[in-house]
Amino acid sequence: SSALMTINQAFFQVVSMATTAGFTTDSIARWPLFLPVLLLCSAFIGGCAGSTGGRLKGIRVLLLFKQGNRELKRLVHPNAVYSIKLGNRALRERILEAVWGFLSAYALVFIVSMLAIIATGVDDFSAFASVVATLNNLGPGLGVV
Repeated sequence: SSALMTINQAFFQVVSMATTAGFTTDSIARWPLFLPVLLLCSAFIGGCAGSTGGRLKGIRVLLLFKQGNRELKRLVHPNAVYSIKLGNRALRERILEAVWGFLSAYALVFIVSMLAIIATGVDDFSAFASVVATLNNLGPGLGVV
């Protein structure tokens, strides 16, 4: 059926972007605009710790989330000591500093790259899509990419 084929195509696109394979079975440019943008935004998080995709990686996003949760707890109990744990092991603060350092460098490179592409006359959306595709090692892009 048509609905089953649509779900199949969408699932394939998500897996292809998550694994940085870059294969497509359908032009995602023909989809409603929010779906390709959602795929591109999800490309920031995908990837495992050992993958070659240039993304934030799931483990880094998890650590950022845990640190955010810890900071919210500190607002309520400012004198409490909270450690961030993965499994049963508490992480050193240096690891969290490294994650924040990577996120800062990633954001800086992203912004500078996007501004440089916009300066060449490319529209904002195509600049965004091309930087996402390049930094995250994705195959497909959107716009003029």
